[in-house]
Amino acid sequence: MENSTKIDIFFWWSIVSSLLALAFLGWDIWQLASSQKDKDIQLKEKELHKAQVKIWQHFASGINHNISHIVNAIRSKELQSLSAEDFRNIMQAIQPNIYALYTSLNEERLFSEEEIKQRQLEQEERTKKLLEQPLASTSPSAGVSGKLNSRS
Repeated sequence: MENSTKIDIFFWWSIVSSLLALAFLGWDIWQLASSQKDKDIQLKEKELHKAQVKIWQHFASGINHNISHIVNAIRSKELQSLSAEDFRNIMQAIQPNIYALYTSLNEERLFSEEEIKQRQLEQEERTKKLLEQPLASTSPSAGVSGKLNSRS
């Protein structure tokens, strides 16, 4: 019986060790797939960040271009002939680039991707609500005619 007991122990030990080996193999495959997925996500994030930096460079280039026009106008004394309206138009051309650059850098530094998505969804909801409001209630002429009718 001792021989039979030893055979039973080795038999069960081989089954348990085989099951453990299969479990570890499954765990290794899962970790490999997980690490590959993480690498893909990191690569996509890196490409997205590179694209974002290119956008920032375009904004900065636009700002630089407009400011260089102002500097050149000052140097050639053309700025004296520029009207306040023309100068205002130049500044209005620069302002959206500055605001977009500021917003992008601010979002990159302070907010996660999920927070940015949530803010954009909230903004879209507010815009939808504003567009769905009845036109008569937002019309200035409705308020005037309402006041005129109440006086009579």
